[in-house]
This record gives sequence, structure tokens and C-alpha cells, in this order.
Amino acid sequence: MEESPQERFQRMAKEAHESEDLVYHYLTVKHDMGFHLTPQDKQKEGTKKGWHVPDIQSHKRTQTTIEVKEDIRCGKTGNLAFESDCLERLKAWSVAHSKPNMFLAYINHKDFHVDFFQCGHDVDRLRKELEWLCVLRPDCKEVQGGDQGIKLWIIPLAVARSMVSCVTSSIMSHADNVGFSIIAKIKLQKK
Repeated sequence: MEESPQERFQRMAKEAHESEDLVYHYLTVKHDMGFHLTPQDKQKEGTKKGWHVPDIQSHKRTQTTIEVKEDIRCGKTGNLAFESDCLERLKAWSVAHSKPNMFLAYINHKDFHVDFFQCGHDVDRLRKELEWLCVLRPDCKEVQGGDQGIKLWIIPLAVARSMVSCVTSSIMSHADNVGFSIIAKIKLQKK
């Protein structure tokens, strides 16, 4: 029996919380920056205003926020999919709340590492880099897709990790990422 849209949404929200929790716990243990998960009611409230409220915020570095993404299809395709709509709604929220130091944390299902991408002020740096990659590289694509037919930038994982916006090495060591991936694989891998 096929799940209803509401059931699918509930399942995806639960799965998203698991990946958000993994990134939150890593940041809490390794960096004393007062990180906290954004309450669900705050995220729902933001959605009504057309915003995408980041999953993780900081009490100590109030301008720093992190949106966690889990790319399940990367396990099959080897690509990360960056959603234009998500970046636009994150930008709207960051401008409204003066939060220019925004990151995307992508957990992929290929090696289960987490990669951090600095969005830049108003998320424009990341957007511009994605657009240029799709113009310059034949293995990078801008397509319409996903659940809602939105614009996606499809970037091979190795290319994404070489992007100027990819700042993973400044946030976590390779050894930490390997440890993270072991836990992530256990918690997130679909049977």
C-alpha cells in the first residue's frame, strides 16, 4: 500500500531529524559554540512566511546557522543535489534575521561522511559557485527535479568536495569524519 502525502511527510521529517541530531551532537562535542536544534514550531512558523529556518543555530555565535541535508540518492548516483528553492528560502530567512554566516551540512549515502558548505552572505557565494560549475563542467548539471520539480544543481561528490565553498576540513578532521561516517551509516542506512 502506497503511503499518503501526509504519511510520507511524517516519515521524511523523522528521518531528517536523525541526520540533524547526528550533526548537532558532533558539533556539540567538538566545538563549544552553544549549538542547539531549532524547535519544530519555529521551523513551521518560518515555513508560513516562505522561509526555510536552519536546523541548527548557536547561542554563542548568533550569526552562525547550519542547515542539515541528507542525500540518500548519492549512494546510487555519486552526486549531491543542491536545491535552489531551499537556498532561496534560507536566504530570505537569513536576511530577515541578520544571520549571514550560514552553512549547509550534507550527509551523503555513498561514504556517509558529512560535508560542510559555506553559503556566504545571503547564501549567494554557494549559489554562484554552483551556477558556474554547471556552465563549465559537463559532469555538473542544472535540472528540474526532486519531489516538487524544483531547480536542482547536480554535482559529483568529488567535485563538490573540491569547491571553494566546501569548508569541511576547517570544521572537522578527516579522522573525525571517518568516525562520523561509521555512526551515520549505522543510524541512517536504509535496510
